[in-house]
Amino acid sequence: MQLQRFPLLLALPLLINLSACIAFPIQLPDEEPFKDEKLAFIEIGKTSKEEIDTAMSDFAMETDEGEVRVKLTPQKYRGGDWWLYAQTREETKWFIIYGWPGAGGDAGTIGDVDYRFLLIKFDNKGIVAGYKLLSSEGDGCDRYGICVRESHYMLLASEDEDRVVKQFNIPADRCGIYVYGKRWVPPVPIWLDGHRVGWHLDKKQFFFWQLDPGVHQLASRSLDVSEQKPIEFGCAAGGLYFFELKRKRSCCPMSFWAEIEQRDAMKGRKAIGKRQLTLNITEPSD
Repeated sequence: MQLQRFPLLLALPLLINLSACIAFPIQLPDEEPFKDEKLAFIEIGKTSKEEIDTAMSDFAMETDEGEVRVKLTPQKYRGGDWWLYAQTREETKWFIIYGWPGAGGDAGTIGDVDYRFLLIKFDNKGIVAGYKLLSSEGDGCDRYGICVRESHYMLLASEDEDRVVKQFNIPADRCGIYVYGKRWVPPVPIWLDGHRVGWHLDKKQFFFWQLDPGVHQLASRSLDVSEQKPIEFGCAAGGLYFFELKRKRSCCPMSFWAEIEQRDAMKGRKAIGKRQLTLNITEPSD
């Protein structure tokens, strides 16, 4: 939840009394990481990918301890023409008193950390075509097309792309692969033919690929970070294939892993219709 920043926040605490609940701020929110003055070096139609990479790898950030240098590595989408930078930002922290003092009341602190994103789009010559600033709205997928879960995030495709992919029309010389699942904590990375192509974060997501016919591999990773054996499948020209990430329980209490299972077309199409297309990572950033 986004809270307003107040002047003299720590010197003059603001008390809020609602139904025997008293709250006052005890810590200022972090400054915005992608301020306009910090991005002044970006010129649409002029700045290149190389210049962006150099400038952002030594990007100045303000902290309580003073200015520090933080290396930023973007997630890259659409063949490397979309770069998504991200920084966490602590919101205002509040001290909350619940109930009336001396009458069984309780107290504690509440605060949150959200993300600030910088999405840069390049033209076919590698020059900045535009950029915009986005913010997360808690866990899950938000109105900006960003899905966040814990320390991982992904970018949704446009509504037009989503609609086209849900028509299930595949060229005769290609095959179509759909992957979906439920919400995962922690998030589950997905590999296709040995390359990490994204993180499955939310039950509202699905992934799609058009591939050349032949034998391909899908892999996930369990919650204890041990890699699972890939599922190998034959991909015929003009064919559609649907895979679901299933949560499996191991022999130990509270221990689970992700397992990929193939689904029939009817069940797969129905599941995809309830979800949103997620862009694939072109170059993993971690």
